Amino acid sequence: MMLTPHSNEWYDELARRQEGYFYPWKSTIEEPNGETQYLKLVEKHISIDKDVLDVGCGHGEVALDIAHKCKTIIAYDRVPSFINLAKSEQEKRNIHKVSFICFNSKNQTNKKISVPAKNNSIDLVISRRGLFIG
Repeated sequence: MMLTPHSNEWYDELARRQEGYFYPWKSTIEEPNGETQYLKLVEKHISIDKDVLDVGCGHGEVALDIAHKCKTIIAYDRVPSFINLAKSEQEKRNIHKVSFICFNSKNQTNKKISVPAKNNSIDLVISRRGLFIG
């Protein structure tokens, strides 16, 4: 069965096949590459007094890596196994500034988009792989 890329079913299958949300590719691009540039851009905008929302956090790698430079981070993903991996790594690394939440931004009933944060409570929104709401 062919799955539509970035559909809920596609992400569920990805979670079943591999631990975490990553692309198993072999880059031929030398530094600086897209991943490095993304992290540099994020680091320009974060600070110890900012609350951050990490949309589609996957297995939580970025949230955990930048947590020490932020006030708090809410990191969420729709795939439960990715959130479980993130929480497990969070416990291993003893990081307390990150709240990992399993959450689907698209309400299946009324098709409205939402995030798991109160209005005006977030200073910066990040999304490493880009926002997809399908």
